[in-house]
Amino acid sequence: MFDSTLRQALLSHLADRGFNLTGVASAARFDSLAPPGRRLRDRWAGVRSAVVFATGGHAFWDEVLPRALGRSPAGLDDPIDDYSRHIGLETLAIVRRHGARGKCCHPFGGEEGEGAAGTRRATGDGRRGTELPNPKPRTPSPGRGGSSPPPDEAAAISFPRLAEAAGLGAARTVLGILIHPVYGPWVSLRGALLVDEDLEPTPAADFDPCPACEKPCLAACPVSAFHPELPWDAGACAAHLAASEECHAGCLSRMACVVGPEHRYSPAEYRHRHRLTVETLLGRAGARRLEAKL
Repeated sequence: MFDSTLRQALLSHLADRGFNLTGVASAARFDSLAPPGRRLRDRWAGVRSAVVFATGGHAFWDEVLPRALGRSPAGLDDPIDDYSRHIGLETLAIVRRHGARGKCCHPFGGEEGEGAAGTRRATGDGRRGTELPNPKPRTPSPGRGGSSPPPDEAAAISFPRLAEAAGLGAARTVLGILIHPVYGPWVSLRGALLVDEDLEPTPAADFDPCPACEKPCLAACPVSAFHPELPWDAGACAAHLAASEECHAGCLSRMACVVGPEHRYSPAEYRHRHRLTVETLLGRAGARRLEAKL
């Protein structure tokens, strides 16, 4: 039997906190299709359902974060990640109040809850008005620089595939990223709350945009880093970013996607998000050169 009360409490709270894309996936169903080492039960043996939360479009940056922070998010270190972690802790508090257990994993690294290394207890009570941690000025982020990103405890989970299982769009796309029927590629996956209760899964989205598309995204890439049948060539992107300023403002292929162009991030938001990608691909020194040019 599904726990409808807990499901509704979690989805309502996430929506209230500005996450306009949420869905529920069955852990057993997801794990049956995932290879060993990339299953939800590899992260936590007690999981039975996963609540995925994400943002679509530019309203999160333009409206939600300024309201939560009391200022513009521009110039802060990681306001999107910090806020997502904070809300993850709030959802864990809701899970505990319902007598269940949970664990929150993030695609950008880190986890809280059951069995998490360095677990922090959820201190927020899940109600409006819970304060955020003090925002930090932008400084180079430890671990995002260097030729290799730091180990990511949640990296084994394919978040695009999990979001697809939770009904948030299509993950098997030419660009290798989740594409939503309305917001297109302008979706930011923020976390997955794993719970030890059976929650009713969200129906799968009947959406597969790439096969019938003319794929302008392929022609837009100056180094042909994307191919319908091959993984993304991150090395080609890194080499081009180091040699040219052409893609410093954002991924040209992503901007060429024909789905949801009206929901594209603002220049300030995309500059923030894209810089983190550049830090990973080029290392901290490359990111500093990019910051000077911007």
